[in-house]
Amino acid sequence: MIITDILKISRILGIIVSMGISANIFAQKVPQMGRPIIIPSSISELEHLAANKSDRVPVGPVSKPSSDNSQTWTFLGPQPILNEVWSGYADASGRLSSIIVHPTDPDVIYLAGAQGGIWKSTDGGVNWIPLTDHLSSLASGALAFDPADPDVIYYGTGEQHFSGDSFYGDGLFKTTDAGVTWSKIALKDTVGSYIARVLLKPTDPNIIHLASDRGYLQSTDGGSSWTVRIGSTWCTDLAISPPAPSTVFAAMHSDGIYKSTDDGTSWIKLANGLPASGFARINMAISPSDTNVIYASFVANSGALYGMYKTTDAGHSWHNLPNTPNYLYYMGSYCNCIIVHPTNTDICYAGGVFPYGTGFYGLVKTTDGGNSWTDITIGIDGSQLHPDQHCLAFGPDTNLWVGNDGGIWKTTDEGQTWINCNHTLGVTQFYTLAMHPANSNFLLGGNQDNGTVQYEGYLGWPQVFAGDGGPVAIEWDSPNIYYTTYILMTYLYKYDNGVWIGDVTGPWDGDRASWCNGPLVVDPNQRDALLVGTYRVFRTTNSGSDWTLISDDLAGGSAYLRALAISTTGSDTIYSASSNGKVYVTTDASTWNPRYVGLPSVPLPDVLIDPADWQIAYVCADRSSSGRVYKTTDAGISWSDITGDLSTGLRAMSMTIDFSLSPPALYLGTDYGVYYSTNGGTHWSKYGADLPNVAIYEIGCDTADGLLIAATHGRGMWRATLLTPTEEEMSTRIPSLDYMNISSNPVIGHAFDIIVNIPHPRNFNFALFDISGQKVRAYSNKQLSAGTHRLTFSVDGLNSGIYFLKADRNTEYKIIKFVIMK
Repeated sequence: MIITDILKISRILGIIVSMGISANIFAQKVPQMGRPIIIPSSISELEHLAANKSDRVPVGPVSKPSSDNSQTWTFLGPQPILNEVWSGYADASGRLSSIIVHPTDPDVIYLAGAQGGIWKSTDGGVNWIPLTDHLSSLASGALAFDPADPDVIYYGTGEQHFSGDSFYGDGLFKTTDAGVTWSKIALKDTVGSYIARVLLKPTDPNIIHLASDRGYLQSTDGGSSWTVRIGSTWCTDLAISPPAPSTVFAAMHSDGIYKSTDDGTSWIKLANGLPASGFARINMAISPSDTNVIYASFVANSGALYGMYKTTDAGHSWHNLPNTPNYLYYMGSYCNCIIVHPTNTDICYAGGVFPYGTGFYGLVKTTDGGNSWTDITIGIDGSQLHPDQHCLAFGPDTNLWVGNDGGIWKTTDEGQTWINCNHTLGVTQFYTLAMHPANSNFLLGGNQDNGTVQYEGYLGWPQVFAGDGGPVAIEWDSPNIYYTTYILMTYLYKYDNGVWIGDVTGPWDGDRASWCNGPLVVDPNQRDALLVGTYRVFRTTNSGSDWTLISDDLAGGSAYLRALAISTTGSDTIYSASSNGKVYVTTDASTWNPRYVGLPSVPLPDVLIDPADWQIAYVCADRSSSGRVYKTTDAGISWSDITGDLSTGLRAMSMTIDFSLSPPALYLGTDYGVYYSTNGGTHWSKYGADLPNVAIYEIGCDTADGLLIAATHGRGMWRATLLTPTEEEMSTRIPSLDYMNISSNPVIGHAFDIIVNIPHPRNFNFALFDISGQKVRAYSNKQLSAGTHRLTFSVDGLNSGIYFLKADRNTEYKIIKFVIMK
């Protein structure tokens, strides 16, 4: 018989069946063909950790919820990603948008993470500290110094990289104390949501030039007011040179290059020698030593290099540089940057991508004015840049800094060798999360362009798989077995204790699928069983050796599945949720019933089933207004909007639920951190003050250990304690039981021991329950004297799986979750 308190126990299993995948895909990034690669087993992440003890910085012990309910978040890393393949088996972190170096002190550098905010180093890139975790936007576009005072810095938010995960910003910010404090000086409605460049007039900082999705904007009063001077399309770059401070050049997407000689008030379009059509993004760089020399990189509509153009007469005439290699591959709208040497007009650097198997053209350099180019992505000593270059900056010492999808590098010898500066940077952009069923210090996460990484209790995370990391999963009955994926659910790989043991990709190649956020779900009822969702559902019952198609198209059109959930009451009861707002429910893994009447036609990143009642489920809808959280009590026949007072402007990007509380505690991952509700969605509050204001692509809870995990898209992974149990939940604590823990988890063999400590003689009852909440073993009453005891319990006759040991005394009880492996 399933009694009330055991129903609460079964709710603990919510996280196992609701590891929904979440993201917002506005547009798909161009695939990086051939990029996935398996790290050879001879290159051991553990050996690297042992050899580099500074990587083994513990993030602190796992703690149970404290009575003060402080809701403190702890940064788990990665800081850095270790042995990252595309960084030359070296450190990596995440994508950057902008770098600036102090004009007189080369050791002071500021960088802007794509969704990680601003970081500062005062020791040449050895150590980094975040400056803007709690601004209203960490989505970075551009940084700029005030030429008259380097303590004054402007921060344009919104990442103009034209990718599916390039986030909108919240206007223009300014600091006057080198980043200690910040103020917003322009709203996004005024200056745009995606800022590509900010420049100040060298002789008058009140004149500010800004490139954004609104076009070219000019301010003549230090940012108090703005005027759109060119508004035909997105402005993708600006250039100005100190020797001619009133002359400005603006690059307009799909339009061309414009020139102003009166501080941006009036403009003429430059045409002599430049293309008239067939191009998209333009980036350019003016020579600091000769204002007449400008290089401009035009991206074709295909994303390849349309042409590199150069002027030596301040834009009056241009000529193509035909020997420039296609350093952009087909990703020029995403990664394209260019810079001219501070003192030599013939030296120019241009950054793009080097795709696997097509030649190394990640960062190219010319020393003869563009007549010939050399790739310098890999140094003469084997040091290597990560692919996808986004920003370049020179310091006063003429050292070159490079920012890309992996983080930040510098060269002190003009590109002959590269110095990796990512060791203390934490701007990883996670897509997905998987939690170990028994070890809270083991996590997996797929992230943007730095693969799948593994948390082991330290800030440094070893990389498991390279490329773009997609959905991940850990088997509950054999947690040493886990799975990683690549984009579009391709390359489903299986690992045993970190060692690759096979490709178990199913027959879905070519299916419509989420870029990196599709569902990969472990069946909580059946060992070795998983589901994969593209626009249809595939099932395996033997860890991927064979796959069976169990659905037709559950999305329609160009849509795909975003989430799947399996009920703990039976493996054939499944909910699906799609990118266009469709939910289907099956109770026989064959017939799928449409159950989306009343739901919005927007992405549904998560669907979660109440473990106590399969007809009760929740979905979140990824939009920023109206209904964003919904609940059904009749298996989707009807849905109730439980968004309550959740603030307009917050997107519901991911969700997890603590079913051990009554009513269940709802945790919502938004584009500005985590929010929660303890009254069924009527009222929502922000959860904790320490978590940066960043997008939460996935969130999960472990009620057994009282932990909440947030996978952010720009600031790595974070952990907090769950809400403190109150009233009814407080009864799960036994005041007379100081300590109870299992000696080994998972349990392997015929028995397991628990260690208990009590201050006074007491009588306890012990019972064992399976994943469904059914009592499977009752142990004899134990009369214990004061002190520490080791008690042995047999598990003969029990199958592998997740179990709960309950110790109770009168109305008080304590529960331990563990795994039996046979």
